[in-house]
Amino acid sequence: MLFRSAVVIGLSLAASLSTPGTGFAQVGFDDTGLAKEVLENHIRPGYAAFVAKTGELKGTLEAACKAPDASHKDKVLGAFRETVLAWSRVEHLKFGPAIDANRAERIMFWPDRQRVGERQVQAILEKKDPTATTAADLQKKSAAAQGLPALETLMIAKSGEPWAATPEGQFACNYAAAIAENLAGMAKEIAAGWAAGGTFEEMWLKPSDKNPAYKDGRGTSDRKSTRLNSSHRT
Repeated sequence: MLFRSAVVIGLSLAASLSTPGTGFAQVGFDDTGLAKEVLENHIRPGYAAFVAKTGELKGTLEAACKAPDASHKDKVLGAFRETVLAWSRVEHLKFGPAIDANRAERIMFWPDRQRVGERQVQAILEKKDPTATTAADLQKKSAAAQGLPALETLMIAKSGEPWAATPEGQFACNYAAAIAENLAGMAKEIAAGWAAGGTFEEMWLKPSDKNPAYKDGRGTSDRKSTRLNSSHRT
């Protein structure tokens, strides 16, 4: 369905460029139809998959923390990989509830050219900071210490693998589980923001002069106008 939409966009653009003075509206481009198709066939399914994978990651790490053992390693790494892949399929949607509460940045603090995340994770491990082991406290910390890159750093840190039956491993596992719980919570919040009847659905599908983000149907294809944040809520 998305490939077909891409073809439609390409054909419409070609027509507009080949005929001076014409645009999408004049070749009958269905902006509203495309917006609905993107919402139903890409945005919602993509975030639903991210919800599922973060939930699996959370469950896998919780099990590892309850019974530390090297046998959990492959399961944890596998769940992490699937979560990263799920996020990569929606990461480009830098608008709507993904940027409310700085969620996209907290999920994937990247690029991190100064290795801020690595240093913060190492500091938490060295101090055994208890505020990093609960999702409620963790989400108050720097974005660099609470998302997927932080979890990756945590799993390869020398101070204790999160599935090891050692005090260091137990702390690392509790920290990792808090990251997973935090990710799962943000995934659900983003998905809920795009649910039927929600604020973002209405803004996306019903452009108007009163719409804080989209004044007409063409706005949903304009990246400048899709950078929604909390200030656009009504």
